[in-house]
Amino acid sequence: MHEEMKEQLLPRESVLRDLSPEPIVCEAQGDYTLPDYQPEIRKILHVRATALPAGRYMSATRAEFAGTVSHTIVYADAEGKLAAVTLDADYEFNTPLPEEGDYTAISDSMAESTSCRLAGPRKLTLRTKVRSLVRLYREETITPVIRGMGSEQDLASLEIQSEKAESMTQTCGSSGPFTLSGSVRLDEPGVGLEAVWAGGNLLVSECRMQEGGCLCRGHAWVRCLLRRGDEPPYAVREKLPFEQLVPLAGAGERDACIGYGRLLAAEVELLPGEGEENGSLSFTVSAEVDACATGTKACRPVGDLYSTDYEMTCAYRPLQLTRPLGAVMGSYTISGSRARSECEAENAATVVDTDGRLEIHSVSVERGRAVVCGKLLSTVIFTAAEEGGAPLLAAEVPTPFRIETELRPAPGSTPRFDCHGELIAARARIEPGVLSVDAEIALCLSAYEDGERRILAEAEPDRSLPVEHRGNRIFVVYPREEDTLFSLAARYHKPRAAIAAQNGLGEGVLAVSHLPASLDGVHHLLIED
Repeated sequence: MHEEMKEQLLPRESVLRDLSPEPIVCEAQGDYTLPDYQPEIRKILHVRATALPAGRYMSATRAEFAGTVSHTIVYADAEGKLAAVTLDADYEFNTPLPEEGDYTAISDSMAESTSCRLAGPRKLTLRTKVRSLVRLYREETITPVIRGMGSEQDLASLEIQSEKAESMTQTCGSSGPFTLSGSVRLDEPGVGLEAVWAGGNLLVSECRMQEGGCLCRGHAWVRCLLRRGDEPPYAVREKLPFEQLVPLAGAGERDACIGYGRLLAAEVELLPGEGEENGSLSFTVSAEVDACATGTKACRPVGDLYSTDYEMTCAYRPLQLTRPLGAVMGSYTISGSRARSECEAENAATVVDTDGRLEIHSVSVERGRAVVCGKLLSTVIFTAAEEGGAPLLAAEVPTPFRIETELRPAPGSTPRFDCHGELIAARARIEPGVLSVDAEIALCLSAYEDGERRILAEAEPDRSLPVEHRGNRIFVVYPREEDTLFSLAARYHKPRAAIAAQNGLGEGVLAVSHLPASLDGVHHLLIED
């Protein structure tokens, strides 16, 4: 019976506590020897590195992660023709758990930079820096422990001050691999063409919460590098629409949601065409979408209590609260150029392909908006106009960017940000004196604010000091500046409602009894013993 009364008096409250470490940097590396059937490497043109999602293992003291970085090396072979090979390297990292308990751990890993060293026509070494953002969450009970209150009268003597607070809820999930397919008509017959490499990126352009999870829509931006004999190679591009439901058990339909994804594999088939018809290219790709829903949970942590019958010994502790400030996702177009003389592209004749990687340098708040600053490092593969052939060369075009997003953190907040950025597609142009690049990038941005407040951890009555009520006494109390209705009621061990009623304060003041505002305009109080 008494435990049931305690449960009604102090309902069990919990919050999602954010215990995330700083971003973790590790390295994926490997030494490789190409098989004999693979063309020899004469010149490396571009290395594309994609960090695939890491698997997770939770021990009693650490969260451990292991994943794979997929590298695509585009190069010129011994005959000067375009070739490509895909090589995988493993990465792993771990982070200690701050304290014992059941945790949810979520990681987002991105390949930041790659070095590729050629040790021979078929031997190379890869080193890729992987940056991982780990989110550690734990459900934490914040209901205080009350000891030694063994009767209904004891529990009825408690006056409890609960303060309304907001904390974050977060649910993340994955669609798992799914397949898309499509085709594109070529501008020439397919006979004699060869597909060198196929791949691309995934753009999630819309996320919407619904029953069962997050519905994600967007396009797979696929491209294929083709070559025919000694002719200059070129790229064929296609957009494949998709719609996928990412299950998010427990997420609310009003939660803010963001999503991003990746292509896992791409296969192409060249169809020659009938008679004099041009050929076509058929794409089949495997992709995956990750989605995250963030919401707000209202709770009432107990700030303080006292008993009208006993002196209470109370212990307090800090409570860390994480509050969401919003999330946005979007695609943006950026452009940049570089002098051809600076990247040894004076003789550039034809663009073959353009790829690159995105670097996020900072996120700040300017004029009320979240602003993302970074750099796109584009690699342009081109043919050079030289006698005796058209050699394949590459040049890097760095493009700084500054993007004002639609995310508007609450005024006066001190936000921290999580930002995931991807290059979706890029095209280059050879212009007089410069190489120019136009690119579409995607950003997923979430803002949070961390706070701390003091809450009651445990309380116990001192039965050797029962409160003595003599009766027939009236105290005239002149509130000091720091006094509240709650503090005065605790000092005289009287119910707050009784003091408010006796002094005509009204019941509405009880909701703010822990604030000095509860005594605004009060010159003195009459407190009857």
